[in-house]
Amino acid sequence: MMDHIHVNAPVDVLLPRADFSERLTHTDLRTMRSFSLSQDSKITSDGYVQFTDPKGWITCEAGSKAGDFRNFKLKQRDGTWTETIPSVEKLPDIFREYLFHLYWENTVRHARAATTVEVDKTVLSPGRDIASAMNFRDFLANNLIVAGAQYAQDSNMPGYIAISDSNRNVEFYLDEITYTPFYACIRLIDGHFSPPFLFSQLPPEWQKQAQRFYGSLSPQNAVHNLCSPERPEAFDQEKVTQVIDQQNLNAKYRLFMVVGTSGIGKDTVIDASMQWAQKHIPKLKIHKSKSRVTDRTRRTGEKEDDNTYLSKGDFTQRALSGTLIHPYQSRQDDRYAYDPEILSAELANSNVTITIANSDHYLGVFAATREKLKALGLPETVLVLIDKDISQTHVSIDGRDAASEQKDQRITTAKQYQAGFRSDVASGGPLHPVINNYMMYSDAIQRFLSIIADHAE
Repeated sequence: MMDHIHVNAPVDVLLPRADFSERLTHTDLRTMRSFSLSQDSKITSDGYVQFTDPKGWITCEAGSKAGDFRNFKLKQRDGTWTETIPSVEKLPDIFREYLFHLYWENTVRHARAATTVEVDKTVLSPGRDIASAMNFRDFLANNLIVAGAQYAQDSNMPGYIAISDSNRNVEFYLDEITYTPFYACIRLIDGHFSPPFLFSQLPPEWQKQAQRFYGSLSPQNAVHNLCSPERPEAFDQEKVTQVIDQQNLNAKYRLFMVVGTSGIGKDTVIDASMQWAQKHIPKLKIHKSKSRVTDRTRRTGEKEDDNTYLSKGDFTQRALSGTLIHPYQSRQDDRYAYDPEILSAELANSNVTITIANSDHYLGVFAATREKLKALGLPETVLVLIDKDISQTHVSIDGRDAASEQKDQRITTAKQYQAGFRSDVASGGPLHPVINNYMMYSDAIQRFLSIIADHAE
């Protein structure tokens, strides 16, 4: 569910996820193949064309059959490319949708060029009626036009003028002749922007929101509601190091409560961030808490001191005695809580992380932990949400519980929990999102470490 675009109110304009994952099965890649060949692209020994997105977001190998893509690499926000992603099923939904837009764009080029490739000419018309009625020219000062054209040029999109709403929810790329939107980059849940989607191929409900925003503009209020896009602030390792040095001098460390459904990658992000920091920011003090108490059995790969493993009777006794922080049940027969004495001792010397997978109980744990730490004179707890395409959570769950007969139920529960977390983000909850998409580890690490640095004292 997307919020409406309001001129004077900050909103999260999120792309609807529905239908994105099914688009590629209906695409005909003959046009993309022909376009790639015209650019002297290499051909693999088994006949795949190496395709490179001219806007610089994605590379892949394209076959001749509909939907036949493989061996992707995605551009990360620090400018590096991911390792090879073997199949389209492992692509984040945003990039699956972007690939559809690339296909459609190439189809249009061939239709206009009247190539020998058979093309349904109706592809030229969908969605253009709304865009063609959104002429921004009367709302743009000359300095905004000049700055927007330069921004588009620097974004590998010459011939367009980039503008943004004042809340920086959307970047519109306007045709420099007609001043109507041709592309749109949309702010995602973690504050970064999507690749440039064709405006005419975005879901109709989103186009209508953009149309309502346009309808609210006038020459008088445009100066307050339109602006030039801004490059997102790059991860500054030197600045983060300076902040961490100051935190160590003050010896004030925080608890980072990392939440997200089972299989979403909470430990993956924490572990990868700690490993990266050990090499690049060695003075950062952070470790995974040993304060969690549970009555479940130890999982494969867990160390004896990863949790305090209690019998069901002992857990109940400690819960009733009030010596645990907010005991709760995560799944059938699985209960968790935290030992305040262990947690406070850990925070005396380091930042600490704990993880919670249940969206029904994390706010209770957060409130109870914050109250306990505040009484001890320790800094506020920080909530971090790990998110990714929910359709991929089953991969981790299958691997974790290969012999489980309750796999389907656990996948369903995992999706329900993540939906709860996302709902809290949409309603303005105190969550700092980190997107943990497959192979895009650099993005997740830098986002997580930035959150730590932003809350260092």
